[in-house]
Amino acid sequence: KILREEKVPTSSWLNFTRYGTFAHIFEGKPESKRYEWTIAQIKGILKSEVYIGNSVHNRQSTVSFKSKKKVRKPESEWFRVENTH
Repeated sequence: KILREEKVPTSSWLNFTRYGTFAHIFEGKPESKRYEWTIAQIKGILKSEVYIGNSVHNRQSTVSFKSKKKVRKPESEWFRVENTH
């Protein structure tokens, strides 16, 4: 509610203005669409270590070089680099 009230633009709006992505969501819509934060967006930000400056690598891999199917690795195998940005 606070983000909407303070008119903080969503990340998808920023991507649209910078790169033209998500055009189908914003073209021809009222200005209020720019500030419509969802619970899923907030949850994703709070769960992601990227937002506190860490890089997390090796979270998934492929089954084999022949297959493009991705397999999620256990968190114990992830590589974390703190304070990268």
